[in-house]
Amino acid sequence: MHVATTRRQHKDKIYETHLLRRSYREDGKVKNETLANLSYLPEETIQVIRESLAGKHHIVAGEGFEIKRSLPHGHVAAIAVMANELKLPALLGPSCRERDIIYALILARAIRPASKLATSRWFKDSTLGADLGLMGISTDEIYSAMDWLYARQGTIEAQLAKRHLKEGSRAEAVFSNLYSFNAT
Repeated sequence: MHVATTRRQHKDKIYETHLLRRSYREDGKVKNETLANLSYLPEETIQVIRESLAGKHHIVAGEGFEIKRSLPHGHVAAIAVMANELKLPALLGPSCRERDIIYALILARAIRPASKLATSRWFKDSTLGADLGLMGISTDEIYSAMDWLYARQGTIEAQLAKRHLKEGSRAEAVFSNLYSFNAT
């Protein structure tokens, strides 16, 4: 069986006919028998019938699978896009596990402010932890990453000042007394 589509034009209008047909041989010749006229069905339904006859399997949306767990992601993606536009990962330092932990803590603070322990537990309830490979992170790792960040504080502040303070401004004069703009 197959769906045969014929088109014919009459004046400015094109007429399309969809027929469900069966092919068979009789006396060595191929013949067709029309089983049904599908022309009045919606185009999507005709396509499903055509694909089903070709061996493709279809399931009803929502059936055939069960959602075991769904993690929220939109808010994580939105804040990550903004952080990347601001070049936050590069500002924090070279790519390493500590930077990923600090980056995740900063994003989590913007999304859902909580203690470090609560945040480490929250990573498993959002896509942020999975995206950065921080599932099951320990508080010791968080505190170690914070020590890493503390050691980089001067460099980060100098980079921020270079990025945002205008030369000759009052804030720049105060800041230049504290840190050198030549820090890397």
